[in-house]
Amino acid sequence: MIRRCHADTKEEKNHWTEKYMSATGPDGFCENKPAIRKTIAALCTVDDQILGKALTSFVSKTYNTDLTLDSQATKWFEEKVPLEETWVPQLLLAFDLLVRAFEFLSCTAVGPGRDHGTYDSGPSGLSEAPTLHMSWGDSEEVREWKVVMDWWMGKCSFCAGRGVQGPQIEHTLRQCPRGGKQVLSSELAEGIYEEGFRARGGCRRCALPREVCQAWEQDTFGEWCFHPRVRCQYGSQAYDTAIGFFFCKSSRYRIELMESMSEEGLNDLDEESVAVWLGKKITVTGVEASEIMRQLRWWSQMVWKRTRVNSAGN
Repeated sequence: MIRRCHADTKEEKNHWTEKYMSATGPDGFCENKPAIRKTIAALCTVDDQILGKALTSFVSKTYNTDLTLDSQATKWFEEKVPLEETWVPQLLLAFDLLVRAFEFLSCTAVGPGRDHGTYDSGPSGLSEAPTLHMSWGDSEEVREWKVVMDWWMGKCSFCAGRGVQGPQIEHTLRQCPRGGKQVLSSELAEGIYEEGFRARGGCRRCALPREVCQAWEQDTFGEWCFHPRVRCQYGSQAYDTAIGFFFCKSSRYRIELMESMSEEGLNDLDEESVAVWLGKKITVTGVEASEIMRQLRWWSQMVWKRTRVNSAGN
């Protein structure tokens, strides 16, 4: 209805009113509600469905509604809730409640004494973590891809993503003693390593731009040539780091990725679809790479920012 609000004539208003009234289904022409529903579904799976169970119990006791039944859930989420001079669907209130609850869980999950003492109470070991500018679509973004991967070499995102710090993250996912190496048997890992859903931009082996990978070089005509006998200096670190983040105990990384996929209109959010999306080709200032590089930079920023905040508070 934004267009109706900005219509200058009565005819224009009538036109957009008719268009609005012609919409079928509870979403109408809204493009945000499907993404909100997917985010709610993801939030409800956090920590063995703790948020989903709490919401279901609350709605059952307060509204005598069973959210496990599609018919009752659909009706409850679409009920109108007064807001000043208008109304909003109850879906938005549930979304706001779950986001706030998730943020609370994320803050408390990184405190000392969690996970039976596996969190390091000493120096964080992240003081040398780089400061990212987080610009997009420019040479600075491309430069920071390498900065991020240089930092993660020999480190475990499965541990770092859930709050483990210092020397306790200085091992690869394949050497992880806390369950990280087991996730290499997941559908996501299988999709990347066995089914071949690797980077479709840059180097397929290591997922980094060819400008960075030592196995690639340009000939005198500017064409890229791959040397199969030359080993990529980053190996499988990019793929392993993404897999570790996706399966670490803090669901905030998985939820953030699924939100990014939903924003692009992707409805299938299974692990194979995640592998395909991470391998999607992108080009920034003439440099080819894939979505995995952007996702790793964003996830890394989340880890480093949270750690700096926690360190400042101690």
